[in-house]
Amino acid sequence: MTYSRYCLGVTGGIATGKSSVCDYFLKLTKEKKAPCQVISIDELRRFILTRSKSIKNIELRKKLSQKLNLKAGAPFFYIGGEALGNRIFYDEKSMDQYRSLLLPELHDVLSKKLKKAKSMIIIEWACLIEDNFLPLTSHLILTHCPPKVQKKRLAMNADISLAQLKKRLAGQSSFIWKKSAFKKYCDSVPIKDRPQLSILDTSVPNEKSYQNLFNLILKNSYHEL
Repeated sequence: MTYSRYCLGVTGGIATGKSSVCDYFLKLTKEKKAPCQVISIDELRRFILTRSKSIKNIELRKKLSQKLNLKAGAPFFYIGGEALGNRIFYDEKSMDQYRSLLLPELHDVLSKKLKKAKSMIIIEWACLIEDNFLPLTSHLILTHCPPKVQKKRLAMNADISLAQLKKRLAGQSSFIWKKSAFKKYCDSVPIKDRPQLSILDTSVPNEKSYQNLFNLILKNSYHEL
């Protein structure tokens, strides 16, 4: 099998099983010996904010800490996740400033990764639609589950405070909004540029439905020599 440029996006609300879907798909591609790479935009974001030593990212963090009045010491100006969350999730202006500085860098890094890719790429991000990553995708999986399931999963796996969790749940885009935004995007671009959409209910993981969907995606993304 050979790689045919293909980027699968996985998005959905907080704790709707996005990472589990990616893990299962990665397992399936390995079984089929079909090269694949998963890129978590959240992990990429954290790397830029808390670990990267590139001059470009240091300058970005310096500007961000000044704009948001966050403590970030020289020489690297690393920004802690909890302090950042407390600022941007409770203040719309701060969120806008944060997005205006960070999103261009995320888009730049991800675009370069996709250009260099020698395997199919899966990008995972709760705000994939909101942050305008749809133009990079060939196929989008939209995960969803009832709010009570989300809350239960968050309570079991949370690494942030309960107050922040509630704030993030209240502030997330709804499933209906995401579907509507996807349609609006597709209506705005030529047919050849429209990604496919698959909606996946992850309330109770169903390997059979996952496998059927992933087999279809694999068929579209790889071709025989």
